[in-house]
Amino acid sequence: MLPHNAIRLLVLALLLFPVLMYQLLKSWTSLYPYFIWWISYILTVINYTLCLNTNPGFINNPSSLSSNPSPFTKDFHESNYCRFCDADKPKRAHHCKRCKTCIERMDHHCTWIDGCVGYHNQGHFVRLLMAGSILCLYSLGLLVVYLYYAITQSNGQNTENDFPIFIWGLLFIVLIPVTSIVVFLTKNQLFLMIRNSTTIENLEQLEDQEMGLDVSNPYDIGWLGNTKQILGDIIFLWWLPQPMPDLGSMKYRKLSVDHSSEGGTPYSATTFVSHEPPHDL
Repeated sequence: MLPHNAIRLLVLALLLFPVLMYQLLKSWTSLYPYFIWWISYILTVINYTLCLNTNPGFINNPSSLSSNPSPFTKDFHESNYCRFCDADKPKRAHHCKRCKTCIERMDHHCTWIDGCVGYHNQGHFVRLLMAGSILCLYSLGLLVVYLYYAITQSNGQNTENDFPIFIWGLLFIVLIPVTSIVVFLTKNQLFLMIRNSTTIENLEQLEDQEMGLDVSNPYDIGWLGNTKQILGDIIFLWWLPQPMPDLGSMKYRKLSVDHSSEGGTPYSATTFVSHEPPHDL
């Protein structure tokens, strides 16, 4: 099947990549190329592993949530009904036909991890893309510098370095489209993250916009608050793999500043009914 083959291909590429880059990296006497490249590579591997092994937010039995104490219970609404599970579901949850269950705040089903990107693994997915973008861009930079010096030093004559130059040139050509795709996906995920939106919700908003409907996002609490919901409260630790913060029902609510209360809680939660998509993915 394609998903499993895609995973095998990506794992093979991750395993072979440092082998191919070893000859290039060892040509530098400075420690910085080693350090930056390996840190980004290790973070890529760790976050990819976490994406593969972290439950994205499966709701295997949504109807049972209504009778059990959980953050979901206060976020059910009559309009949030899954016809596939034949049960109510939390706001922002969607049914994945491939996973055959509803996913908490589902973003999309990713072929490269053979599973869904949902609330509980979205942080790992964002970190994976960010580390992967740095890894690809940094590798391209190293290859450009290496190829430039290797070609200028050869002066157009056949040397024993011609074969390595061919390998690095081929790797450079392969990396260009790969880097473009990874950077594009990273840009898209960061855009959605700072808006507190998902891929599905963004598509819904585009459809509503075409029909002239209101496309305001009721979950947007500002780029910093939105980012903390995904990457954690401590900004300096955003790069480090960590579990998603347990926000409870705040994952489904908009925070509004309550200026009228003094000495009390500075924020008040306002519940919104989510717009149900025209179809589940």
